[in-house]
Parts: sequence; C-alpha cells; structure tokens
Amino acid sequence: KFHYMLHHCLPGAAGEYDRNVEEALFRLFCYHPGVDCFDDNTPEVSDKRMFLPPKRQSENNSNGAFDASSAPGWWKRLPRPVKLPPWLSQNDLDFFISEFRSSGFAGGLKWYQALDINWKELLHLRDGTIRPPALFIAGDEDGVIRAHGGIDFVKKRMQKYCENHAPVVVQSVHIYK
Repeated sequence: KFHYMLHHCLPGAAGEYDRNVEEALFRLFCYHPGVDCFDDNTPEVSDKRMFLPPKRQSENNSNGAFDASSAPGWWKRLPRPVKLPPWLSQNDLDFFISEFRSSGFAGGLKWYQALDINWKELLHLRDGTIRPPALFIAGDEDGVIRAHGGIDFVKKRMQKYCENHAPVVVQSVHIYK
C-alpha cells in the first residue's frame, strides 16, 4: 500500500521529485479536499498500491528493482487543483520551485530515510524537556496532525514537553488525506 513516508525512502525518490519540482510543489501546496480540481478531482494515479504493474511488457523496470521509478510519486496521487490557494502567490511558489531546483529534495528526504537511526540515537531524550522557546505551526486539517490525535493532543504534548511554547494553528494550509 502506498504511504508517502515509505515512498520517500525508496532509492531514486529524490530524483523523481527533482524531475517534477514544479508539479510536485504545486500539488502538495495547493491540494486539499474540497478545492476545485481538474479532471473531476481524479488524480493521475488512484491505485492504492505502492508499486504498480507496468501497462505494457516494454515498461518493465529493466533492473527489476523496487525503487521510485516503479512507484508513482505522492503528487501524482493528488488531484491537480485549478488555481493557487489565497495564501500562496505565484511569486512565492516560483521562489520555492527555484530553491528546490537549486538544492534538490535529497536533503529533506534523508529525514524519512533516517527515522529508525534517529529513534535509536535519541531514545535517551524521550523524557526530556525542550527548554528554548518552541513554536509549532500546522494546518488544522493536516493529515499528520490528525494521525497523531488532532491539534488538541499536539497542544497537550507541547505543554508537557516544552517549557516555553506557543502553538499556532494556521487553518486549511497543508492537507493530505
């Protein structure tokens, strides 16, 4: 089954994002349930599987590896919105596209690829307190927030583990269902 975190760990995932910077960022920033999209809100890929069988024998991955070339990216699984949301200007989007074209996605995806290592290395900090001021910003309908108990749960965790916190919720910004 497809999951963005697993996809980000596949060999070649950064290259797939790098080859599709404009479309990937547009869909990831602009899509949320209920927004007007092209093609009756149907994404290019609606199959729930991570790896899709080739449509023709000639499309087989030549090396037979399970990598990002045989697993359509996250953005292809989101419908394409008709326009930018009110909070994002074309200039802002162009800036992000330019920055990602310059730096690539590999650095950001390494975070997902190192989750198990980080978990083991930071285990001794699990009951620690964050002392510097902390600000948490999230969309109120963000799928990650919903998967972790909702914004109220996140606020309680911040109160428990952050001495100096100021949680902020920005409504309807980044949403993935």
